[in-house]
Amino acid sequence: MTFLIFQTSGNVNMNQGDTKILECQTSSHVITGVGKTLSVSCDGDGGVLPATAPSAACAAPAACAAAIPVPDASHNLRNSMTAVVSKAFDEALYECQDGFSLRSQQFGRADIDDNLRFHLTCAADGASFGTPSWPTCAQVKYTINRR
Repeated sequence: MTFLIFQTSGNVNMNQGDTKILECQTSSHVITGVGKTLSVSCDGDGGVLPATAPSAACAAPAACAAAIPVPDASHNLRNSMTAVVSKAFDEALYECQDGFSLRSQQFGRADIDDNLRFHLTCAADGASFGTPSWPTCAQVKYTINRR
């Protein structure tokens, strides 16, 4: 049996409003129906939110049988740089074509990381990647300052 543990070591006491990240003790396992990590917060009554956190369980993820999706050319994304997505909750990563960027769309989208890559996650059951909400990379424009 694999247990949930706090992602950070040290003090695990939680005060009202504190948030901690849980993960499975066995790194190859996932939190059933949730993913690789679970964010939990302390509510005002000494309970944990979400309320399902205490009953969360770890297990080996389902195999991802879905083909890695290919974006339409109009999005200016390269096909996934990830060769294989083998398990549920694994991600296919996409970067923009040369001369294009996701910088203008990065804010407010959890599926675009700080390196401006788009992440597409294999579903919990491993059957699909869902319906992608493809971002569109914008052409990078350079300004030359003359002195």
